[in-house]
Amino acid sequence: MRRILTALAAALMATITALATATPANALAITAGFMITSGGRWCTVSFPDPQNPTIVYTAGHCYKDGITEVSLGNIRIGQFIPEIHDPATDLIAIRLYSNIPSEYSLMSREPLLNPWVPNEGSTVCKYGATTQETCGTVLSVDDTKFAVQMPADHGDSGAPIYERLKPGSKGVHVVGTVISEDPRRPGVIYCSTIGAINNFLSQTWGTDWDMD
Repeated sequence: MRRILTALAAALMATITALATATPANALAITAGFMITSGGRWCTVSFPDPQNPTIVYTAGHCYKDGITEVSLGNIRIGQFIPEIHDPATDLIAIRLYSNIPSEYSLMSREPLLNPWVPNEGSTVCKYGATTQETCGTVLSVDDTKFAVQMPADHGDSGAPIYERLKPGSKGVHVVGTVISEDPRRPGVIYCSTIGAINNFLSQTWGTDWDMD
């Protein structure tokens, strides 16, 4: 527990320090990989909506007890939208307040490129609020979920999973989002495929939602 709290405090302080030196609070741009808190819990922003910059997504299980307020440190950035919540993909939407913009990129400012289907044996990475960037191998894939051998911890829920063409390339291809660690296999995480997320959001918005 002490290790988890220490990691949380360090990650939160790094985020707040970077924001304070880079932009004023009302010019904050939320990206994939940001730490967010609600009701004493913390999670990771999965990605902003590519078509509606007032919406970002995170893990659905981060919304509990009817608490809708979402913050970044001591900055209130928006509210959960319970109506846009999919238990199957563990995804929920957050509507940002009018003074909080988003940027369609990773926290590293690498742009989010067209989504890819995860493939067994491929190397993918994630950017989580607690453990930041870690990489590993895809172990198995089905239509809606896949498993990855990858370090993760509390607070990484919702983190984007992505592939790079090569080290140092400009941009990443999102393949899914982190759900949780497998309690029976430490070091293995379960993730939702971007295809399943795409299907849910297309039905939700009544249009062909697409990350392209």
